[in-house]
Amino acid sequence: MESGSISGCLNHYFENSEQLDTKLWLATNQLTVGGLLIQRIPEEGGQSLQGYSNWETLSTLANTITDHELASDAGPLLIYKLFHELDPRGFDPWTVEFGCSCSRERAARALRALGETELKQLFIEQPSLTLDCHFCGQVYQYDQADLEWLLSDQPPRSDTLQ
Repeated sequence: MESGSISGCLNHYFENSEQLDTKLWLATNQLTVGGLLIQRIPEEGGQSLQGYSNWETLSTLANTITDHELASDAGPLLIYKLFHELDPRGFDPWTVEFGCSCSRERAARALRALGETELKQLFIEQPSLTLDCHFCGQVYQYDQADLEWLLSDQPPRSDTLQ
């Protein structure tokens, strides 16, 4: 870790990757989390897009934000406070929801991808196999009774996500 904060680490990543110029601020209080991300819009045909040509001005204005403002005023009010002279454009908000597309069948496909020999060897070494989804934390367990199904010509139920 190059910084003592998540936003510092992400900013370090953006500074050292081949990404567009990007800066991120994050703050929290006991009730909310707020964030601000600015990113330079790529030039179109060699001409800067109108209203977004001065990256330094935008960065300087954004750097004036305090953690208190960010945690308590994040949203349209904060954007107006910081950038009203630049005539910012807003988008309709949407609800952020957690979702994971993992399933027992998808986990089984991962085991099948190991191949018959290696899968049989794993079951010889241990009575059951456990696969954890590192996104949602769901745990999938397969035992000897599942081995025949895993090795059958009938693959696990088809779901198209990979």
